[in-house]
Amino acid sequence: MEKIVTKYILGISVLILILGSLTILGYQKQHLQIEEIPYPVEYQTINFPEDEYQHSTPVEWWYYSGHLISTDGSKYGFHVTIFKGRSQTGFEGYMAHVSLTDLENHIHHQSSRILIPRFLGEQDDISFNKDGWNIQLNYIDNMIIIDSPLYKLKLDLTNDPRTILHNKNGYITNDTGWTYYYSHPDLAVRGYLTLDGKEMNVSGTVWMDHQWGDFTVPSYPAGWQWFSILLPDNEYLMISESRNSSNESKLYGTLLESNGQALHLTDNEISLTILNHWVSPATKAKYPIRWSLKVKSAGINIIITPDIVNQEITTAFPPQTIYWEGSSSYKGLVRNQSATGKSYVELVGYVITDVTIPTA
Repeated sequence: MEKIVTKYILGISVLILILGSLTILGYQKQHLQIEEIPYPVEYQTINFPEDEYQHSTPVEWWYYSGHLISTDGSKYGFHVTIFKGRSQTGFEGYMAHVSLTDLENHIHHQSSRILIPRFLGEQDDISFNKDGWNIQLNYIDNMIIIDSPLYKLKLDLTNDPRTILHNKNGYITNDTGWTYYYSHPDLAVRGYLTLDGKEMNVSGTVWMDHQWGDFTVPSYPAGWQWFSILLPDNEYLMISESRNSSNESKLYGTLLESNGQALHLTDNEISLTILNHWVSPATKAKYPIRWSLKVKSAGINIIITPDIVNQEITTAFPPQTIYWEGSSSYKGLVRNQSATGKSYVELVGYVITDVTIPTA
């Protein structure tokens, strides 16, 4: 089904608990301009640029995954995510995760930050500033600056007019709640990467997801496999397989064609087969790690493989929310023609025991 909520529903819950405790510790509710949270029972049209920004909902995230190449030809994958949790009293907290995959040296860097408190309506643009991280998101352009002990990343992303509204109109409901979900599949990116003391010009493409609503996800074995796939001829494919608490799964997808039309794929139009697994040495989670994907109506028959195997995000908080997020590649047939290309994969709901969180 859809990539429905947050990789960090437990983490967001912890944030909300912390935020709620702030009121008891001395933050006065009367100082806040608290709005009532809208709970739509029917679809409300998504409007741009208004819906690029914050919403007064319990859960929201902005998610970027991309592929970079430096002027010397070195290749990297990266992902940046900002999560927002909002308590019933109007307090807000933010959590951000960043990873960088060095494809030349098969090294995966990762780190996380939590920022509280924040208040609804403080600004339209999204800003996350803490410990050298400066993530600014707005409709015209997006800026990401990460200053970590192992690398520095400064990226400017240009707006992509192409938008994918998932589930036809971008609105999804089920027994866990409701959510809005859209993607910008092809943001252009330029900037600088400093790694091992060397500064490099980099450029590439980024897939952006934005989702907000009021929903929950049960614990293991519930979860999902999610794929963003950059197809030839400016076509883009999102595939998600969601599992419920009974481990029953459902497939869902959206294909943005080169003519700008979106095809909405149901589970009977998609075949996703796991070909191999990998067991994490850090968490002992058993992740699917190679897939066969077929979409007959689009002549797609491809094999998806991670660019490196260990791209697990072990700095997630709390430990039960650890997930796998990784740069990947595919080869096979697209529109019944031989093709190769890039993908990003997310695997959620595979860690079943508590583990110690490494230092970011």
